[in-house]
Amino acid sequence: MSGTVLCVDEDRSLTQIVSEALGGAGCRVIQVHDGDAALRAVQEHRPQLVLIDLMLPKRDGFEVIQEIRRMPGDLARTPIVITTGGVSTPKYVTRAQELGVQAFLTKPVSLKLLVDTVSRNLVSQEGSSSVGEDASSAKRISGDLVRLSFPALLHHLHGMRATGVLFLSHGEKRKGIQFQNGYPVAIKSNQVSECLGNYLERIGKISEAHFRESIERLKAKEGMQGEILVAMQALTEEELVSALQGQVDEKIYEIFSWPAGKYRFDVGGQLVRANTISVTISPATMILRGVLKKFSIERVDAVLRKNADFYLVDGESPFYRFQEIDFSPEQKALLQELDGTRKVGHYLQQAEPVRRFLYAMLTTGLLELDDEGGIPRALVSDEVHGAVEQAAAMRKSPSEQPRFDPQEETLRRELMGLAERFKTCDDFEVLGVKVESTDDEVRSSYVRLAKQVHPDRFSNASEPMRKLADNVFGRVAVAFEHIGTLQARAEYFTKQRRAAEETKAQAEAHRMLQAENWFQKGEGYLKIKSYGKAVEAFGMACHIYPQEGEYLSHLGYALHLNSPGNEVIRQEALQHLAKGIKLAPEREKSYLFLGRIYKAANDSEMARKMFTRAVQVKADCHEALQELRLLNLREEKGKSFIKKILRR
Repeated sequence: MSGTVLCVDEDRSLTQIVSEALGGAGCRVIQVHDGDAALRAVQEHRPQLVLIDLMLPKRDGFEVIQEIRRMPGDLARTPIVITTGGVSTPKYVTRAQELGVQAFLTKPVSLKLLVDTVSRNLVSQEGSSSVGEDASSAKRISGDLVRLSFPALLHHLHGMRATGVLFLSHGEKRKGIQFQNGYPVAIKSNQVSECLGNYLERIGKISEAHFRESIERLKAKEGMQGEILVAMQALTEEELVSALQGQVDEKIYEIFSWPAGKYRFDVGGQLVRANTISVTISPATMILRGVLKKFSIERVDAVLRKNADFYLVDGESPFYRFQEIDFSPEQKALLQELDGTRKVGHYLQQAEPVRRFLYAMLTTGLLELDDEGGIPRALVSDEVHGAVEQAAAMRKSPSEQPRFDPQEETLRRELMGLAERFKTCDDFEVLGVKVESTDDEVRSSYVRLAKQVHPDRFSNASEPMRKLADNVFGRVAVAFEHIGTLQARAEYFTKQRRAAEETKAQAEAHRMLQAENWFQKGEGYLKIKSYGKAVEAFGMACHIYPQEGEYLSHLGYALHLNSPGNEVIRQEALQHLAKGIKLAPEREKSYLFLGRIYKAANDSEMARKMFTRAVQVKADCHEALQELRLLNLREEKGKSFIKKILRR
């Protein structure tokens, strides 16, 4: 796609990454950060699309859109896409529809959805759609870590629920981070010092001799270095698990210390042979820890000094609203202190951890800057409480008692009849047109119906009546938006086909839910050692949803437990587990179960391999670690017995 897009958002780092995403797809992007600047930019640059947030300084998004719609000529018809971190209320959506907005997106917006929406609604200067075959999504975003810091980059990739690989470079250093729906899930580095053996030697966990021997065994392909070190008894399993997590932490937090660098995000990319990152902490917590540990204090102070005259107020970031963030008691106390009456400059002479914490909170949007200052929380509570009491008193006023109006009653019945009919109508039935109707016929029908139900006709009616009119008119407007042109009708039929596919997907989801219920019953029976019933429950789960590897693995293990001495059943159990691993190789329980079956068959070598594999899949698989310890104890006892025999 091509064309000029005006991106309007108070968050400068967000507009920057959106600019790079759309720029990678072929657009020219103008960035502004308040309502007045947006109106000037529309007149100066004449964009082919405006991407605008509703919450803006100086003028809110709706005010800006209203002014654009009053502009002369083609400017008034500029396509507009709204993005908002607030709630997408029916009133907001209706207002957006009345202003001719093309799309209403609620943050967090996925990177793919954002680019696809812009691509679908972008109009070239010649007036035709500028969407090309490959323009439906940006494949690559790149930029400079000086312009967009690594903490801000993490924040916005999470906010846009990005999936792909983030490649970073600084001098000779190269790193890749795999993202899944905005979460970092794996990391890879070219730094030799960050390899497991080097890391362990550097932190004093293994000796140089052990390190060199493990390298030789690694070259001989005796296994992975961690396994080799455990086999050499240079490390315990617990120490290996701890070391693997420490290695990953070092790799990712080291990036926060880079003074400069380049980044490139490949949408949908995949890393191979990378270290898994724990996803038990939120991206906000990762950003907070990185800024506190490694980020340049000079960059922190530069940002705080630049914004010294702004007030610190609570942010309403939609990205971390439902996440737990690891705050210390001191940090919680500082957040309580920030009631909207203190400026950034107040904290410039505070201790370094305080300044770092404020920077991290501003980066994630959990704190925001305000040029006018906020109202203390206590005052807000009193004010709201007073307003509620006043409203309640007004409702009880005798002068406001409802009066019966025959004309309004007729209109109300008319509207209610339409609202009830629309519940079961498709868009053609709402407008009263046929599939083969022309554009002119559809438009005429829309104009007739819109005049009948337009909210202006009910401006003097009661509040419930006005709301009903808003809803009915909104449904009519949506119907016309969907089928008003030949192209729109073609898209409408495509959506209907998709709706049928979604219905099929819902049936699939119902099937999955039934299977999951049986699976949970099976797990309950396993806990109480009712193995026969567990076999039945897991069997039902597999029958309903045979694509789930975890169900097959549990069925195999339950069969073994129910008939531990039966070789035929044992072979059947192994077959189920093998199929389960093929379908879900990332589930550690399958390897744990296999290990226990091999252990029961006195095949210690295969049992050890399976338990080790379980730990590789999930580093904190305590059951597998316990099984490995028991195998080690058994071997040590065997060795002691042989030594006693030899002494005789």
